[in-house]
Amino acid sequence: MKIKYRRPALYDQQLELKTWCSNVTAARIEHSYQLIFNGFILAEAETTLACVDKDGKAQRIPKFLYPDDK
Repeated sequence: MKIKYRRPALYDQQLELKTWCSNVTAARIEHSYQLIFNGFILAEAETTLACVDKDGKAQRIPKFLYPDDK
């Protein structure tokens, strides 16, 4: 996970969270995020999720996790 804090948020503010898949490969999915208040980006983040077997070896992600190609 990687995160960059840009501005503080205050208690009780209604925040908007935008998230999207920024990259999908055979064994991992990368997500990107923006936390927004009144049009200002408060934080940006990225996470990488990898599929592994019980021994910790990379394996293909299940078909249901691939983006829909329709």
